[in-house]
Amino acid sequence: MTNKRTLLAALAAAACLAAPTLASAQAAITDDVNCVAVALKLAGDSNPDIAQAGTLSAFYFAGRVEGRDPRADVMELAAMALARMSPTEIQANAARCGKQLEAKGAEWTAKSKDLEARGY
Repeated sequence: MTNKRTLLAALAAAACLAAPTLASAQAAITDDVNCVAVALKLAGDSNPDIAQAGTLSAFYFAGRVEGRDPRADVMELAAMALARMSPTEIQANAARCGKQLEAKGAEWTAKSKDLEARGY
């Protein structure tokens, strides 16, 4: 009986430790899905430059979602996100996602320059 109690206590402790991790992972997926949704709206823009930026952004954020959950139906999740977002939420997500992309772009530009400086 003691072994079962010890096992149950260990499982309960593990579940408590995993819960915040699962919640933060789900929040990250939700944030990235919202970015895919906003990017797909941009991808449909009549301005070819905006449409291209939207398409590339959608690929980037979709890859983040699929990297966390390869089984995710990203397009369906993005459609559901768009259906529930208000115009204000779309604008807020566009600003947030744009800042993320700018930061990642700056990071990769710096890494590229470092590789060049090292002769690659």
